[in-house]
Amino acid sequence: MRPLLSRVIPLLLLSLVILSILFATIYLPQVALLTLFHGPLAWINAAFMVLTEAATLITFVAENFMTEGQIVDTFDAVLIHAAEKTNNAEFRDHIYALVRTARDIHPEREGAIAKLGEHRKSPYLRFSCRLTMEFICELPLNFIPLVGAPLFLMLQGKLDHSFVALCRVILRLVC
Repeated sequence: MRPLLSRVIPLLLLSLVILSILFATIYLPQVALLTLFHGPLAWINAAFMVLTEAATLITFVAENFMTEGQIVDTFDAVLIHAAEKTNNAEFRDHIYALVRTARDIHPEREGAIAKLGEHRKSPYLRFSCRLTMEFICELPLNFIPLVGAPLFLMLQGKLDHSFVALCRVILRLVC
């Protein structure tokens, strides 16, 4: 069975519930606040803010409580599958050693997912104070007209560390 398939419906319901609650409760207050700074663009920027906040909540809940095991299973199964398909024994041994650092492997079984055993440790970072503070510190970027919301989204996505560093330098110069 595909590891994430069983989680699609619960994740969609989680997303719909969180988006509905956030748009029903905090969208209009954010529009009112952003109207002071953005004028007619406040509706758009408030929508970006609510979508970003919803994405953060959905990601936090989904990764920490709903899909962590399935995501790790999928990643490890892809590695095992790649190791099985290669003719390079050194590469295969390296991949098996890499996966064995976090979980048991049963090489006698058929199929990449069937070979995966129990997890011994998780590769995910848990809730961290640093990431929360980074989010809170970058949230006021949404007050900058036109470029604030896209800049905030790029910084939260961390597309490229050199780009993020450049954006931070530009923000220090502007603000």
